[in-house]
Amino acid sequence: LDAPLALCFAAYLGAVWTHRLHTMYLGPQILALEWDDERSFDETTYYKRVCDASDQSAFLGEELFLSEDATPEEAYEHQLIHGMTVFPSVLTDETATNLRDFIISRNHNLTEAESIYVIEGDNRFSFGLGTEEPSVAKAMTELATNERFKPALEKILGRNPALIEMTAITSTYGAVAQYWHDDVIATASAMQFGRAFGPSYSIFVQLQNTTKEMGATQGCPGTHFCATGSMEKFCDRNGIQLVGKDGYWKAGDGMLMNMNVWHRGHAHIDPEGADRVM
Repeated sequence: LDAPLALCFAAYLGAVWTHRLHTMYLGPQILALEWDDERSFDETTYYKRVCDASDQSAFLGEELFLSEDATPEEAYEHQLIHGMTVFPSVLTDETATNLRDFIISRNHNLTEAESIYVIEGDNRFSFGLGTEEPSVAKAMTELATNERFKPALEKILGRNPALIEMTAITSTYGAVAQYWHDDVIATASAMQFGRAFGPSYSIFVQLQNTTKEMGATQGCPGTHFCATGSMEKFCDRNGIQLVGKDGYWKAGDGMLMNMNVWHRGHAHIDPEGADRVM
């Protein structure tokens, strides 16, 4: 066979294959990423709910903490109602301490490229975590195998949910309260468009006992159904900090939060308090 002719034929086959790949797979994927008013109208699965203070589902921080013997079904029901659920002891004390030590050591040596933006960033540090660090890998193993957390998470999200990001956030004395916010907005999330967007959750794991004065996360449970309303106003009035009956959020406890819930990092006002690392 003539070599130039064979080369042309191979190039033709490559072009045909590339066109088929684009038409059958890449093109539809690109279109699926485009969001416009027409898709918004056609794919709505839940109405634009206007909320007020009566929609808040809990008014004491301790209501958001599961008991040690809570079942996956109870955790599932709790999460659907409140959108904020604290699971006890998702990390061991040793792992929490080792991971905290690693994060503290990194905080004061971060480059600008490594730092991640965080609201009200003065006296706050944030950076991405990778599993090349042994304490991070150990923490991930414990989370993924926790006998309470894993079955509850899979009941909420299905088997083998994807991990998008791992981030460390530290608040030191002098950090001010953030403004109220949700992490994904109603107009581009599963709240209103259940067939177009997958649900998104965060888990906040405390790496030391955290008091209100140290800036424990403040939330408005139940607002994961809220598309609009006077959110800042009633969350300012009724928002609750996540501390248990003992007055703190225990090291190693993890809070699973629907990312549509309105929340904020609170101010660290305790000059004697440790840095709050999660």
